[in-house]
Amino acid sequence: MVDRTRNAFDRLIVDPDKLQHREKLHAVSQLVAQLLEGHPDMRTCQWLGRKLQDWMIRGGRIEQHLGLAPPPGSHATVRNIATKRRRDDALLRFANTVGNDRVARLVLRGDIPCPPKAAEALLALQNFGRVPTSHDAISRARRASRIS
Repeated sequence: MVDRTRNAFDRLIVDPDKLQHREKLHAVSQLVAQLLEGHPDMRTCQWLGRKLQDWMIRGGRIEQHLGLAPPPGSHATVRNIATKRRRDDALLRFANTVGNDRVARLVLRGDIPCPPKAAEALLALQNFGRVPTSHDAISRARRASRIS
């Protein structure tokens, strides 16, 4: 599927107000990373400036002004999505450290012992609480890392 919201350099080419909820969350998280690195996307910066100015004038919940509040019935809050992304990153670091997804799954299920070189990566993953052990969890994390 072709992404018509970004150019070949992964910069937004549409106003972020036109994005779906998850796409908007992704744009804001990218902007945060770009701000920390010192090279933000100007379209997203201008959008954020307008939204922050509106919030300062009108007050209220900032998530509402930014369009980041989850849809009714959804648990896709900024915090939940960021936590899932960090857990997926930790899962992929663990899988890469042990060598491959199959070995990672076996270690996570307790079928084989954790190699000493991966103990730190396993501990980082366990800090997130429940550790996903299915093949699908690792595959989903890999797909999500390619998208984000």
